Parts: sequence; structure tokens; C-alpha cells
Amino acid sequence: MIYLLKKIFNYLFSNEIDSCIVENIFEYQIGVGNPDLIDALTEKLRSSEDEALRSWVAFGLAVVNPGNPEAFHTLISILLTTQDDELVENLIMSIQNLYQENDEQMISLTELLHKSQKEVTRWRLATILIRHKLSRIEAVTILTKTFNETKDKNIKFAIEENIPEYGESEWIDSLVYLLCNIQDSIICKNAARNLKRILISSKFPSVVTALRNCYQEHIKENRHDCNLYWEGILWHCAQNMSYADFYEAWHRPSTTTHPEAPDNIPVGNSPKAQILEAQNLDFNELQPTDYSYPLAVNLLSLKKETEQGAIAQKLCTKIYKHHAVKILGKPPTVRNDAELQQYLFEIQDKLQRPNLAFVLYIRDINGFNEPTEEALTFCQKLADADLGIHIAWITNQSIEQPLKDIQPNLPKLISKIQSWIDEIV
Repeated sequence: MIYLLKKIFNYLFSNEIDSCIVENIFEYQIGVGNPDLIDALTEKLRSSEDEALRSWVAFGLAVVNPGNPEAFHTLISILLTTQDDELVENLIMSIQNLYQENDEQMISLTELLHKSQKEVTRWRLATILIRHKLSRIEAVTILTKTFNETKDKNIKFAIEENIPEYGESEWIDSLVYLLCNIQDSIICKNAARNLKRILISSKFPSVVTALRNCYQEHIKENRHDCNLYWEGILWHCAQNMSYADFYEAWHRPSTTTHPEAPDNIPVGNSPKAQILEAQNLDFNELQPTDYSYPLAVNLLSLKKETEQGAIAQKLCTKIYKHHAVKILGKPPTVRNDAELQQYLFEIQDKLQRPNLAFVLYIRDINGFNEPTEEALTFCQKLADADLGIHIAWITNQSIEQPLKDIQPNLPKLISKIQSWIDEIV
């Protein structure tokens, strides 16, 4: 550690610093709280005029001195003015890793969100701000509007892949709140379209109750701009609920008009309770062991994918952007299972475990879907216990080793998955 600190100081005093040095500071938490390193980085930040150098120094300073306002504001100011697309990507990744969800940072990012003229910068900032309750509605508005209006297929794909995961409660609650509180018909249309795409059955009752409340309130006030979209969501819920369940949700006594009210979820071992349990899994409950690190990945984009190269790249992208991995920069380009295996060694090093336990699934509005034969074939070739690559699929199919099949409607499904992870040594 002392050697690395000396190396960092040598780079600073020789007017050189690069991404590798800062990534080492971030990954290994080198020099955190070290006053000499903080002073040296601060001096370098103030004396340099090179925007790329200043961005790396600011990131390093924010790591060794968490919450440093000068470092965070420097990253934001460079992001607002730079014309370097690669630097923009690195800056946003830096801000995403450093964001502490406090009010000061939230206000700074919200201001930047409105000042930036770049579409890609705006939606990427929105993906960060959605974590903060006070800015969530604004962030969801930007994301839904960008998704439906952008002509850039890469931006549309990135938003669809990384943000609106099916069943994400915060997204569902925010979109319902947006529908109930925004009178702009275009925003309502975008919100309704996205809500219909991500809504899961266990949220139907609370959504019906929330929309009933805002529907009745707005009718009294003669505001009709969003009626058509409320009715569309209510009809969608009605088509996918039993008459009794819809009736109960519609006539449920109101305790709040905000859609974050808790749901009435059936309990016990009934088929309905088991299905809802499967649809409301919190994969964050999965715990790493001394030997294995679990990575749960929703591969919705593979629902109908049959081309091996596309399967390899989409899986690679989801792994590299997994919240537990957080590798800076663009994911590598891979064309097959062998190439992806090589990059998984980097993930093992990053997570400091000899084994990766991938829990793969395809989940949409109706719950879990079956993987395609091509996706299973690809994973058969990718999995290799000797290389520390273990793969389980949530599926009703019986699949051959080295893959592990886990039925989606089993009670205590998370415990079943955790038991499989615990067995990997």
C-alpha cells in the first residue's frame, strides 16, 4: 500500500496521472482519508487546465475524500462543457459511482440535467437521479420522454436494457404518480406506455386503487387530459385480474393517494401466493460466500434472441453493468462463449471470488418466461466449473449439466437459490 501511495505521489509531482492510477485508488480504496494525498490531489486539480486530467484527479479526490464538494462540482462542470464523447462516458460513470444521494448533489445534478443540451447526457443523469426520492418523478419524466422520442437506437436500447426492469417497484410507483400528477397529455401517454410494459401482476391492486383515486379527484376538477391513459391502464389491469380482485382493488378504502401504498399480497402456500412470491423476488437478498459471488441477471432482451453473437454481447453488457460489478467504461465486444469466458476472469478478480454464480432469468409483465433453446445452448458452452463459471436458469424446463434449473414457482425461491450458491466451493 505504501508503495502504491508513493507511486501516486510521483505521478502527481511529475504532472502525470492516468485512468489506471485513479482506478486503483477507487478499487482498492488507496489513501482514503490520507491528508497528504488529499492536499496533493486538490493542488493538482486547481493547477491543471487539461480537462481529461482534471476529471481523473477530481474522481480520485472524491474517492480519498468522500463528499468533497470541489471534486464533485468539477466533474459536473467538465461534463457540461466538454465535447469529448469518451470523456462524457467516463465522467458519467464517475458521477454514478460517487453519487451519495444527498440533497446538495441531487440539486447539482438536477441543474445540470436542465442545462445540458446533449440527449445522451440528460438520460444518463436521469438514471442516477432516479435513486433520489425528491428527484425521482423528474428523472422518470426525462427517461420516459427520451425513450419514446429519441431517434438514436443505441440510446433507446440502453434505456430499455438498464433502467426499466420488469417489476421494479420504484419505476412502477413513479410512473403511476406521474400519471396522477402531470397534466401534460404527451407525458401521460409516455408514462402509460412504459407503465404497461413493466407492470407486474402483484402491483395491479395498488395501481388500480391509485388510479381510481386520481381519476375521481380529477373528474371533480374537470381535468380530462389524461383520462384516456388512466382508462387504458385500468383496462389492462382488469384484463389480467379476476373480477373479484379488480372489484376489491377498486373499492378498497383509501389510506393514501400516493401509489407507494403497500400491497395486499396473499400469503401461505396457495398457487397464487407462490406465483406472486416468484414475481416479487428481491435478488439483492442473495449473499456471496467465501468462494462464490452471485449475479442475478434479467435477460429480457434474449426472450426471442437466437443469434449466438447477439446472445454473447447482450449477456456481457448486462454482466458488466450489473450493480455489483461496476466496471468503468464500455463493456468489451464479444462474439462467442470463449471470448466472454476470458472477460469473466476480470469479474472474478473484481469481486475477489474464485467462482461466479450466475442466476439468469427472463421476467416480464406475466412473470418468468422460458429461455430459448439457443440461449441454453450458449450457456451450456459458457459454464465451466473448473473455470469458476456456474450458471442457473429460473425455468420449468429440465436442463442438463453443467447448468442448474430452478423452478420459478417454488416457495422460498430465494432460499433455494442461496442453497445452490452455498454448495459451490
